[in-house]
Formats: sequence, C-alpha cells, structure tokens
Amino acid sequence: MQKFRYDLNCATAGLQKEIKDKFHVDVGRMQVYRARKSAEKVIDGDDNEQYNRIWDYCETLKATNVGTTTLMLVDRPTLDVAGTFQRLYICLQATKEGFKAGCRPLIGLDGCFLKGNQKGQILSAVGRDANDNMYPIAMAIVETESKDSWSWFLDCLLKDLGPAEQHGWAFISDRQKGLIQSFDVVCPMADHRSCVRHLYANYRDKGHKGKALKDKLWAATTAYTEHEFLEQMGELKKLCPKAYEYLNNVDPSMWSRSYFTDYSKSDLLVNNLSESFNSYILDARDKPIVTMIEMIRRKLMRRFQLKREGMSKLTGKICPKIQAKLDNEGLKSSDCASIYAGNGLFEVECRHQRFAVNLSKRTCGCRKWDLTGIPCQHAISAILFDGSVPEDYVHPYYTIETYMKAYEPIIYPVASME
Repeated sequence: MQKFRYDLNCATAGLQKEIKDKFHVDVGRMQVYRARKSAEKVIDGDDNEQYNRIWDYCETLKATNVGTTTLMLVDRPTLDVAGTFQRLYICLQATKEGFKAGCRPLIGLDGCFLKGNQKGQILSAVGRDANDNMYPIAMAIVETESKDSWSWFLDCLLKDLGPAEQHGWAFISDRQKGLIQSFDVVCPMADHRSCVRHLYANYRDKGHKGKALKDKLWAATTAYTEHEFLEQMGELKKLCPKAYEYLNNVDPSMWSRSYFTDYSKSDLLVNNLSESFNSYILDARDKPIVTMIEMIRRKLMRRFQLKREGMSKLTGKICPKIQAKLDNEGLKSSDCASIYAGNGLFEVECRHQRFAVNLSKRTCGCRKWDLTGIPCQHAISAILFDGSVPEDYVHPYYTIETYMKAYEPIIYPVASME
C-alpha cells in the first residue's frame, strides 16, 4: 500500500521484480493489476461513495470558503426516485473576488474530457492576471459539451461575476460544440472572440492549404488597423477567392485585432490560457469526482500562496513579463522620430510611416497601445521626447499592486471526508 501511495502508476514489471527480490515470491501481472485497483480505491476513493457524498462536500466547501458558489443539477423524473447526478458548478470565493479585483475582463472558455471510470467533461472559465499568467475562475463537471450544458455554465458564471453588459466581459473560445449558440441565448451582446489556431484548422480542413494562404490569414488576423486588414484580405482574394469567401463569412470582430474593442486591454488571438488550465489539472482528471475537485482546489490553494510570496519579493511598478514587453518596444522606438504638436499630441515617424500619438488619451494611430494598454514603440518615442517615463503610461491592469489584489484572497483548507 505504501508503495502504491507514493506512486500509483509504478511499472508492473518493476513491481513484480521488487516483490521477487524482497519476498522471493512470483506474482502474475493480473495479481499486480488487481492489487493496484484495490489500492486505488483506498487512496483515491470509491466513485459511487463519492457521488453519494457530493452534497456533504459542497456544504463543507461553502462553510470553509464562505462566499463560494456550488450548484448541482440532478436528473429526478419523479419524487419517489432518487436523483442521479448530472452536473456540478463550482466557483471559489477567492478566485471570484480575485478575478474581479485584479484581472482584465477577458475570460477564456474551454472543455476537456474526464479520464476516469465515469465519463463526462470539465468546462472551465479562465482569466489572465497582471503578469499574463493563467487565472482559473470557475469550472463545471457536465455530461457532455452541448448548447444546453454551455448555456447552463455561462448562466451560472455570469450570475457570479455580474452581467456581461454591465462589466464588459469579453470571451475567447475554441468554437466548441454548442458554445456559439449559447452566447446568443445567455449574453448576445458580449464581446466574443474565436481562437485563431482553431479557425485556421477549420480553414485548412476546407481545402485552403499551403504556406501562402496560411500567412495571409495570420496577416489579416494580426492587423491592428482596419486599413491593413482590408489590404491583407484583398491580397487573399487575389490569391484564392474561395479562401477569401470562407473568411469573409466569419465576423472579423471574432478573429481580427483590427475589429477588437479596446475595453479588455488584450490583443489575445489564441485560447492558450484555457489550454494551460486543462494541462494543469491533467493528473486530477482520472480521479473520482470529490478527489478530483479536491486535487484542483489544493493545487490552486498552493498556487495562490506561491504567487503572493513570489511577487512580494519584487520591486518596481510593473509586472516582470509586461516590463519585458515594454523594454522590447523601447528598443524598437529608436527607429522613431517625434514632433510635438502641442496639447499632448505628437506626430511620430517610423520607417517612412507616420502615426498620431495622443499621450493625454493614451492612444496611437497603430492601435497597438489602444488595444493592449502597453505603450507601443511610437508612443514610447513620444513619451521619451516629452521627458516622461514609459512605465507611468502602462495601464493599471499590469501593475504589481493589481497583481497582488488578484491573489490577496485566501483559498481556505478543507478537512478530508473522514
């Protein structure tokens, strides 16, 4: 048992050899397999028992982490029939409050399969903190990805975080089955982006293959201005009219930076933050339901403390990853020359192009500063010409102070089932 407790996935052949060396006994592979299964029930818990204890677990979680939301949906056709588990939604108070206090209003949505005896999927909502790291917000265990399950999850999430129209939540997803229709039902006015990596996969599967077509799609995607976007799409039309028609039928506000709103201060094009979360919980996804949720909660509890401790040791104003981006733009600003027009307005020339920079409104004609909240090379040229410090013009979303607000709430310990 101790051997399995330390390493439940230890190699069968190695264990057979160890038993032979230690006890001088030969055991078969099936004996080791059955022993492993018996140990697994003791270590991770029994599936049926844990489903019977979900109510107790949810109440314990809400008692120890006050403000946490748990909602269970059961299938119960009549009152004389015991309910059958269908879905469970969990949003910890710490992640809820931390996200609202210290993260940009951008939420990644994704789903991944459970790998244990009971099949199903985990739906997750993940944000991005001030240092561009993954920030889990909420999750749900559902029977399958569908319009109904996504609508239920979105509805629960927005009841926790507040209406999308009021808070300006923007979403990015991989165009999962039923999710786009769910937005039409739950929050039709919300800003919704599609992961361009998955858009390209669909584009390629429709027969639009080759490096030239791929490059044109990404050029249109990464264009910050409408003029540049239309120029790239025009070139794509000349190259392959069918590929142009395919992309032209997808709303550009879902996949091109040139049509993104600037409220969320993010030019994110891929849903890698959600994919990072799926990898983060990989070792928990084959466990019984309560053990799985507890493994995830404990990982997050430890993560929050490590993040608080790590950032508290740093000096300065801006988070490290953002400072690196700012420094990179600063190096490129040496190619720019600024002319002051007055009232905070500058004309910046860079490689035979000119851009209007407004330091008062914190905007640039290239739209990169507008979208990200991090001064671009043209803005930095104007800032330095003005005798100011670029760090003072970075959006508050990226400061160490904001970062600490996200991780300030504590995820409290929970006792075991016993």
